[in-house]
Formats: sequence, C-alpha cells, structure tokens
Amino acid sequence: MKFLIKINNKEYQIEAKRDGERINFIFNDEVYKAEVKESAPGLFSILFEDGTQREILANKISNNNYNFYINAKEYPIVILDNLSIEKEKFKKIEKKAEGWKIKAQIPGKIVRILKKEGEEVEKDEGVLIMEAMKMQNELKAPDKGKIKKIYVKEMEAVETGAILVEGGH
Repeated sequence: MKFLIKINNKEYQIEAKRDGERINFIFNDEVYKAEVKESAPGLFSILFEDGTQREILANKISNNNYNFYINAKEYPIVILDNLSIEKEKFKKIEKKAEGWKIKAQIPGKIVRILKKEGEEVEKDEGVLIMEAMKMQNELKAPDKGKIKKIYVKEMEAVETGAILVEGGH
C-alpha cells in the first residue's frame, strides 16, 4: 500500500508491503525491512532488520493528522492513503478550474480599484481597497492568476457576501 506522508510541509512517498511477520518499507528508493508490533493502543515497537529498534507513539488528532512521538520528540504528521491522495488531486484540479473570488466580508465602500480586468496578479497581491468601519483594507488575491471580472466601481457601497472580483488561471 502506498502512502503520502507530510512532515513539516515536506512530502514523502512511502510504500509498505507485508511479508509474513515483516513489513517492507520503501522510502526514498531504499528498502527497510522491519517487524512491527503494537504493544499498547497507539504504541508501536519497530525492530529493523539491522537490529535497530524504535518505539513510536501515534496519537490521532483528526482524519489524517497524527502526532508521532519518537524518543520523546513530537512530529506532527499527515498521512494520506491512495484514496485521500486522489481526493487531494481532485480538489487541486477543481480549484484550478473554478478560479477564485474576492467577496466582501462586511458591508463597506470600494475606495480604489488597484487592478484591471485581464491583468495578471500574484497570490496576496492587492486588488482593491475597501473602507469599512472607518478603516481602509486592502483586499488581496487568494491565488495567482488573471483578473476575469471586476463587479464593482470605485465609491460603490457593497453588502456582506457581495462578489467583488473573480479571477483564475
């Protein structure tokens, strides 16, 4: 079975194959052979073929999120199986196809429009300035792409939830 493991935002592909009492792990193109025993709920004893032994405490936080404790050091880890990996890919494809929208989070007035339709923007680049509660806030692009449509004009009042700008790839 193949898994994608994320540790500190780095992704590692791991394949695990059961061979009787042993499990063969393929990690970074190297094969590790080990016996894995659960000595208590969530506590795993791993004896590698070279004689090295590790005790790992796995604490499930939510769906695919775990905290692993190895030698009293905590490692937050995300583990994705094949189905979860496919779901993640689908979400990324869906996000690319949909593009993105900037919506008004509270009622206010559009003070300035910083970009034009058809213009390219980077993620977190300012697109418009909105005044709300006597404060001016720069509304930024949630992702890089092209401004597809600007639905507002300068000095226009907007309500909560109004779509202000639409963009995407």
